[in-house]
Amino acid sequence: MKKKEILFDLKQPYVFKKVKIPKYVSYNPSYWLFHKQYFFKYPKHAQQDTGELVGEIVVSKLCKELGVDCVECGYAINEQKGHERRGIMSKSFLSEKEEAITLSEIRDKEVMKDYPKELYFQMMVVFARACPITFLFKFKDLHVVAHSLLYKHKMKSKLLMPFDNTFIEKNKKYLEEIKEKTRTENALNIDECERRIQMFATENGLTVSSDTRFKLQQMAIIDAITKQFDRHAGNISIIYDKKQKTARIAPMYDNGMCERFGIDAPIMDYPLQVNCHIKLSEKDIEEINNPKTEISQFFKSVCEFYQNGKAKQLFNSMKEEFCIMDSIKEKHLNQDSDLLEREKTDAYWAEAEQNYKKGLDYIKKELSASKSCRAIVEKMI
Repeated sequence: MKKKEILFDLKQPYVFKKVKIPKYVSYNPSYWLFHKQYFFKYPKHAQQDTGELVGEIVVSKLCKELGVDCVECGYAINEQKGHERRGIMSKSFLSEKEEAITLSEIRDKEVMKDYPKELYFQMMVVFARACPITFLFKFKDLHVVAHSLLYKHKMKSKLLMPFDNTFIEKNKKYLEEIKEKTRTENALNIDECERRIQMFATENGLTVSSDTRFKLQQMAIIDAITKQFDRHAGNISIIYDKKQKTARIAPMYDNGMCERFGIDAPIMDYPLQVNCHIKLSEKDIEEINNPKTEISQFFKSVCEFYQNGKAKQLFNSMKEEFCIMDSIKEKHLNQDSDLLEREKTDAYWAEAEQNYKKGLDYIKKELSASKSCRAIVEKMI
């Protein structure tokens, strides 16, 4: 079967008419296209422009300029009966023989080793009754399951059967422990990411790529510059091949929750108050400050990218492309949809450029002053 190849071009969004039933991945409706070669997602509330779509494309292009491994994505329009959806389409980073697992899933499996084997199955059965919509359409990590069951029980939900309440009451201590143990994003640093990856690789007889930590460091720096607040463990994955016995870090994905928010932006709440960013340890900071290391050379190239005007050229180029996109969208979308207004465009991109520059300045200041093991992005949230 010949694979479909889509060239992403902001000057002309990819338009497709295939109608699909949306599947929820995280908090956005989405679905796979062309035998899982491409992934399409769009904002849950189509009338509200959250900036996620712009953020996805900005980070994708920024990473491409800086040589960072990131999913390639572009605008796409799904023509449905009577209406259209504007979203983001990205190419799958998996080959036919490869599989992927998130660091959140690795942690969930690790936690459940400490509890009775039948507990997980019982939790999921009760969860399916207590939260049927969430069970069918959204991700089901242990933190969400444990939190939801305890909350439903506390609120005396009518969805819970008598034996469900009995199960929750009997295992309340376990559920509280599981909820706390799986909520590790507040302390998610590169050391912890590397530990989970190595643990999974050892259990499955896999050899981890030697550039894993470097790629995690790159990810942390890009996230700090763009003030990413959605880099929880579910948005970091490793790709593995059981036959070849290899494992490597997946390209950066789900980058929409950043964009023009920047250093001075107000703190934004996230579902379940998950604190989402990778932290650099003192070891990472020392490596960045050491001119002989690979990550130091990368950080130097990031600084030069801003200092020699390439960042400004990138933002100006994207601003013009998005202006063209606005005129295209007017032809495709209803007037009440989430169009970016032309008169706001200049201010919009000027703010994005300034915020990214502030992010870079912040990192440089922390690198020069750091004497502790705290992350350089910790104060940003």
